[in-house]
Amino acid sequence: MTQKSFYQYVASHIDNDEVKAMAQAWLDKQDAKSAVKKSENEAYEAAILEVLGGVDNPVTAAEIGAEIGVTTAKAASLLKGMRAMGTVACNEEIKGNKVARTYFLA
Repeated sequence: MTQKSFYQYVASHIDNDEVKAMAQAWLDKQDAKSAVKKSENEAYEAAILEVLGGVDNPVTAAEIGAEIGVTTAKAASLLKGMRAMGTVACNEEIKGNKVARTYFLA
């Protein structure tokens, strides 16, 4: 059971109004945090599309991250989601025991 599902259960099944209110307040706070994160990620994704639209060759997540001001891990995470949506594509090359990915517009 996740923390969110626990609070959802409490908010909908417990008879104590004070406890229900506390659970709902926690859920509302988490929803607000999620909305902020979603908005930030959408802005980063738009920035990634702008970067990729302005380059001639595929670029790495590290290069994209440096350009838009996020870590390589954050850029890679965003790019993974964008690949799943079909907005970007990547080349994969095995280098030693790692996969090197370079990204471009789909």
